[in-house]
Amino acid sequence: MRASLSEAKKGLGQTSPNPAVGAVLVVGDRIVSRGHHRGAGRNHAEVECLHNFGAPLPARATLYVTLEPCSTEGRTAPCTDAILQAGVRNVVIGAIDVNPRHSGKGIVQLQNAASAYETAFWPTTARKLMSLLTSGLLPSARLLSQSAECRSMVD
Repeated sequence: MRASLSEAKKGLGQTSPNPAVGAVLVVGDRIVSRGHHRGAGRNHAEVECLHNFGAPLPARATLYVTLEPCSTEGRTAPCTDAILQAGVRNVVIGAIDVNPRHSGKGIVQLQNAASAYETAFWPTTARKLMSLLTSGLLPSARLLSQSAECRSMVD
């Protein structure tokens, strides 16, 4: 999850009105792909990560994402659809989305498709960072970099 948080940090100050989100794809003990949300209307972290892998996924692949994947159509297609279409069977989610349009719905969609999912890997760290990012308390990368607590979470 630490690598996913590092990916999320790359999008700080560029994703409004969306939160900065990061994702990594792991096979065995190796990170094989990374992605982060680069801006509103652009691919979300999960989709970018899966596209960057560019090959059929092994069944044992696990996607780590800092925030619950979206499950609704907006400027982009739902990330849950992309995850399921790619054949990801294991998803580790750092924090549940606080946006009422999405909150819990992505997890339910993944559960209903029989994907394994986990929210207990690093939930406190991810939840702290995502809550700061989504609440507007940290509207820019500059503010985040000045926060020792947040730096220690992603460094």
